[in-house]
Amino acid sequence: MAHSFYLHLSEATARDSSLEHLHISGFVFVEKGNPSNEYSMIIEALDNFGIYAPLHLRGSYAGIYWSSKNNHWILFSDPLGTKPLYYAQLYDGWHISNDYDLLAQTIKTIQPLTLSSLGFYQLLNFGFVLETDTLFNPIKRLPIGYTGTIDTLENEQKPIPGNTLTTHKYYSLPAIGTFFSLDDAAAHMDTLFRAAIKRAFKRDTTKGKIPLVSLSGGLDSRMTSWVAHEMGYTNQLNLCFSQKNSLDHTIACKIAQDLKHMWHFMPLDGGQMLLDLDEITQNTGGNVVYYGQAHTRRILHEIIDKKYDTPLGMLHTGMLGDVVIGSYLRTTDNPTNYSALSGATSTRFAKELLNHGFKPDYQNLEHHKIMLRGLYGMNMGLMSVYAVTESFSPFYDFDFFNFCLQLPLKLRAEHKLYIHWINHYYPKASNYIWERTRTTITAKSLRLGSKSMPLRTWFWKLAEKIQFGEPTHNPRHMTPLDYWFATETKLKSHLNSYFNKYLVLIDKPEMRNNIHELYTSGNGNEKVQALTVIAAAKRYLN
Repeated sequence: MAHSFYLHLSEATARDSSLEHLHISGFVFVEKGNPSNEYSMIIEALDNFGIYAPLHLRGSYAGIYWSSKNNHWILFSDPLGTKPLYYAQLYDGWHISNDYDLLAQTIKTIQPLTLSSLGFYQLLNFGFVLETDTLFNPIKRLPIGYTGTIDTLENEQKPIPGNTLTTHKYYSLPAIGTFFSLDDAAAHMDTLFRAAIKRAFKRDTTKGKIPLVSLSGGLDSRMTSWVAHEMGYTNQLNLCFSQKNSLDHTIACKIAQDLKHMWHFMPLDGGQMLLDLDEITQNTGGNVVYYGQAHTRRILHEIIDKKYDTPLGMLHTGMLGDVVIGSYLRTTDNPTNYSALSGATSTRFAKELLNHGFKPDYQNLEHHKIMLRGLYGMNMGLMSVYAVTESFSPFYDFDFFNFCLQLPLKLRAEHKLYIHWINHYYPKASNYIWERTRTTITAKSLRLGSKSMPLRTWFWKLAEKIQFGEPTHNPRHMTPLDYWFATETKLKSHLNSYFNKYLVLIDKPEMRNNIHELYTSGNGNEKVQALTVIAAAKRYLN
């Protein structure tokens, strides 16, 4: 479980420099020496490198530290922002926490929260609240790649009255600039990937814990589990959730059986996890679409209830794998002029979002999508995990991540490097079907226009389009939202009642009308985005 902290900085609370100097959640990897030295490692890095300290630490963390040397508080998180940090400046000082719910509930006792128009329309368009915004004012998030400082009086922890937070950019996504052959890129990538696996899995095994490893029909979780197994971390508990007998279920089950791993499967048939709105909102504050958290939260509670004899470790995932070794872009074209709404899951209210000042500014389209959909978006999908245990993906290991993103798109696009790496270093892993294509990665591809896929994949996509229209109408999809809304009468009735009951809490007529339109006229994905906002309004505006 990730530790929650809350800090109130004011003249009264910071009197006589009596506050703890370091408040932190998460972990750093200790490469040498005593594994219990994480705390002292963090302090040493902050003392030596100040606002650039996160560049010298590896792990998943967020915190605040008082530097007596520089007379300021430093707000920080790891360079990829896997742990968010929130803050608000009120009349009575600064309120800072890694726990949005704790911070919001505390602020509610001082002043009312109000819906942020930017946060509201970001969630309705992207499914996530992005950059410095959150769903409610006056709470802000420390942006990814930045540290923040709050100046204090000399040799005191008291903030200087009236001063604002100063942000310092210490990390940007790397520009393409590493030119390797395909073979050399795969070789170096493999070395870094194995180092990332060792860091994460060793943290569990040295403490006598069983690594929890998610597994599906995709390549990302497969390679996390497979490479760890080949490196000797064979005592894994593989976790899988999906519609029963979907490819995500059957492929993952076969891999776990062949590797002789422990196995826990949770069927999603019926979509009952969509009822867990209130529980998930407590973990996320409503800042990320709730349904992506629901299955992970339920399966973790299931395995806790089973009471394994050996302590359970952290959840090892394949998060961001296909956009780090691969790319969000399907071709090598990476424009510097692009739509601010690129990567949105719904554009029904794009105009409203832009009118409220949404103007992300990144170097190119790939960076835009990695930051918004990947780091600000997908990473937030782990917030409910942190309520139970820690989590890490070797694909967002900082050294591995940076190396891959410096490689030219001609190596990464269309999974070229990814497939080459698997075929040459882990050929047995290529024998299983890849859920995305319905065939193995060794199948030859056929290019039609800008898309290249195996012939079997072309036929399957055409047949699915004819029969179901969209994949989420297919009952064999991993999480068929539209199928559930169409067939699960009691589930839909309950969610409709929930939405209608708390819709009145959206007090601005235009916003209330827009979210009502999104829920009543939208597809399954848009419906759960609307429900996410309503659940948050229930918790924080009620």
